[in-house]
Formats: sequence, structure tokens, C-alpha cells
Amino acid sequence: MATLRKRGDTWHVQVRRSGQSRTRSFTHKTDAEVWARKTERAIDTDELRGTFERLINMTLSHLLKRYRDEVIPQKRSTGAF
Repeated sequence: MATLRKRGDTWHVQVRRSGQSRTRSFTHKTDAEVWARKTERAIDTDELRGTFERLINMTLSHLLKRYRDEVIPQKRSTGAF
């Protein structure tokens, strides 16, 4: 079940289901409710399981290579700008 909380000008949503937890913030309550329903459905149908398992199975060397290839080229000191 999703938990919606108003925090200042934003809506904070937390979905806990099947041992998984997802959170996100929105400016509109209707957007928060729609996201909560979609996320609950995705967890129930195991759509998110593949993503989670891929993250667990990544090695440190894979993450470092990905950082090197995707993040470092965007840094200002590399002359990319």
C-alpha cells in the first residue's frame, strides 16, 4: 500500500510491497497517486525484479567502467564543454 504525505509544497509517496520499497516526490497529488498505482502494479507483476537483480549482479569493475564511459566525459575538466 502506498503512503502519501504532504511535505511543504510537494507530495512524498512511499510504496512498500513484497519486501521492496520505492519513494518519490511530486508537486501534484494526482501525479503521486498515479505513480503509486503504477509502481504497486509493477512490483506485483515482477516488472521491477529484473532491474533489481541486474543491479545486485553488477561487479565493482563493471560500475567503474560505466562511470568512466558515461560520467567522466560529462565533467567540465575533460574539455567536453
